[in-house]
Amino acid sequence: GLEVRFCERPTSHVMSIHASVLAGVRLEVSNPIESAAMDWGSSSMLASTWTKGTTTQDSRKILAATESRAASIDGFAGRNSVGLQLTGLGKDWSALSGIFTDVLLNPIFPKEEVDHARRTTEESVRNVADHSSQLCSKLFLETLFESHPYGRMTHGSLDSLPSIVQGKLSTFHREWVRPERLVISISGPIKQSAMENWVHHLEEKARDQKRHYQSNFPLNSPLALPASLADEPTLKAPRWIEKTLNREQCHIMIGGLGTRISAEDRFPLRLLQTLLGGQSGRLFIELREKKSLAYTVSPISFEGLEKGYVGTYIACSPEKRKEAIEGIRKTFEDLFEKGPSLKEMERAKEFYIGRRAMDLQSDPSLAAHFGLEALYKIPNLTEEQLAKKIRAISAKDLRAICRKYFLEPHMVTSIVG
Repeated sequence: GLEVRFCERPTSHVMSIHASVLAGVRLEVSNPIESAAMDWGSSSMLASTWTKGTTTQDSRKILAATESRAASIDGFAGRNSVGLQLTGLGKDWSALSGIFTDVLLNPIFPKEEVDHARRTTEESVRNVADHSSQLCSKLFLETLFESHPYGRMTHGSLDSLPSIVQGKLSTFHREWVRPERLVISISGPIKQSAMENWVHHLEEKARDQKRHYQSNFPLNSPLALPASLADEPTLKAPRWIEKTLNREQCHIMIGGLGTRISAEDRFPLRLLQTLLGGQSGRLFIELREKKSLAYTVSPISFEGLEKGYVGTYIACSPEKRKEAIEGIRKTFEDLFEKGPSLKEMERAKEFYIGRRAMDLQSDPSLAAHFGLEALYKIPNLTEEQLAKKIRAISAKDLRAICRKYFLEPHMVTSIVG
């Protein structure tokens, strides 16, 4: 039942194991145990307490066993998934893979650890209002996504967090972390025979656990995965959300619905974002260098299993906010009307291809990359295939993407300042 990705790298001294399942705020809200309002934030809490104890060892023993080998094991969660990743030395494969199996399959989510994680998360939720950029992002997402779970921050709310207790986390783990839903990705100097032996052992353990759960929890699972969720409906008019705090900086996000993580137009959209971003990107040059409108300015984007978002973030002085908003619109209009220059296209393409190659140099990043691609059912492209796709994108393609995502649709404007 397990789906496995393996990248053998004999010259590396480091290995990494990445395990993931579909979950995140997307599923905890659309397929709740209790209710969408009360389960919001469960994935984040599960990830932060996953390594804090199992049926055979407590958090101190897990920490001692990993740190004594210069290794790390951590949970992760986001909008679409939740999982576990371990990174350590290849020579410690035998011991570390055993620890990973135990933590992956047998967490107990100790009450004291859940209580501590809840207090920490609640403090983070309260602090959002003190950070203008975070508050601006929160308001932007809530205003853009009225029905889809992507409109919610991943850490939950002050109302939902008290209901996320040990029993609920155990239930989510039981329902989500099943052999038929798990994707395991391994990268490093591990022999294929050793990897296969471990995978067979892990699968046997997971199946035994599934049979145990089915005998003790005979009712049908309430968390059957939906094939997909409906996209957020297209905006029928512009939306505006503003929070006045009389601060020295004004934070602005302007954007709308984006694309899916598997859509073909993700490649020209990513290239357009690359062309816009950075200190040599068009947004920085036009709005900061030439017009001195911004302390900082950058493109924003997120590709989801359903439509995500795209847009622009800018921080400026309050008296320049109107000019900044107009400047963003003008930048996209000029880009569409005149198109990007040959120099801009070359810079963006080489930067994108080079950055991707750099990002995939380490075993942890390779394990995560291949694991999440498999989880999200994204066809794997070699670096040569990807580079060919990127280099084939024309200035005409970017003009069309600019119009489709930044000029034609209605936009959400979020302002905090």
